[in-house]
Amino acid sequence: MEANDDQYWIVVNRNHAGPYTVGQLKSMGIAPDTYTWRRGLTQWVAASDIPELSAALWPAEPESSVAPVVEPVIFTPPAPPVRVVAQVAPVSPVTVPAGQTEADKANCPPSYLWWSIVVAVVFSLPLGVVAIVFAAQVGKQWRDGDVAGARRSSERAAWCSVIGFVLGLMVMPFQILTMLL
Repeated sequence: MEANDDQYWIVVNRNHAGPYTVGQLKSMGIAPDTYTWRRGLTQWVAASDIPELSAALWPAEPESSVAPVVEPVIFTPPAPPVRVVAQVAPVSPVTVPAGQTEADKANCPPSYLWWSIVVAVVFSLPLGVVAIVFAAQVGKQWRDGDVAGARRSSERAAWCSVIGFVLGLMVMPFQILTMLL
C-alpha cells in the first residue's frame, strides 16, 4: 500500500477538504453519510461505503449473550427537529493538472464581476453583459475542478471589461454631444 492510499478527502460545507488520515477523520467525528473520496475510487461515496473507514470509524458492536430486558413501550410524540441537514450532491474530485502546484490550486482566479457590472451599466452594455457571463463562470468552474477553464473565463471577463471600458470612453463624448444638441 502506498503512503497516499490512506489519505481521504471529504466534503464539508459543499467544499473539498483533505487529505485526512483515518485517525484524523475519527477525531473529527464525521457522519457515516459524509461524502468521501480516496485514490482508487471513481466517484465520491458515503464514508460508510468505504470498508476500511466504516470498520475503523463505526465498528460493529459485538452481540451480547445476555438476553435483553423487555420494558413496556411508552408512545410519546417525536420532538421537533433541531437542525435540518441538507443533502450534498456528489462532487467529482479536484485534480491538479500537470505543471500546477498545490499553491496554484488553492488560489481561485478573480472573477472581475464588479468591473463587468460597472462596464455594463456605465460604458458598454453588450461587452459588459458578455463580461458578466464570463465572470459568473469562474467560481463554478473552479469548484468543479476545471482550473484551466476558470482561468480562461477570468481572463475573458477581464478583457471584455477593458475593451468595453475603452470603447465606452471613446463613444461617450459623442453621446454627450448628441444629448446637448
